[in-house]
Amino acid sequence: MADISLSAAQVRCAQVTVAVPSITASGTANVGDGIVAATATVTGVAAGDIVIASPTAALPTNSVFVGAYVVAADTVTFEFSGRANLAVTGANRTFNVQAYEKS
Repeated sequence: MADISLSAAQVRCAQVTVAVPSITASGTANVGDGIVAATATVTGVAAGDIVIASPTAALPTNSVFVGAYVVAADTVTFEFSGRANLAVTGANRTFNVQAYEKS
């Protein structure tokens, strides 16, 4: 495997507040049946960038973080689901985000 080196210009790090949405019980036993999204501004990201995101504290009860991706310049979408047929009461949570410029 080849070594990879990144310059500071190719990596963006940010801490953003995301409004984790409320989710109603899905009526099924499958996580992911009701995926909902929230967006946040992450200055400097661009379409095609690779995103790694993690919450800095526990998510609301029964909430599952599915993933994050860049949808437009300076905008990241965060997707959430509820645990097997359980409702989620939304709340703001802080996420650490790293975005890697796709070259």
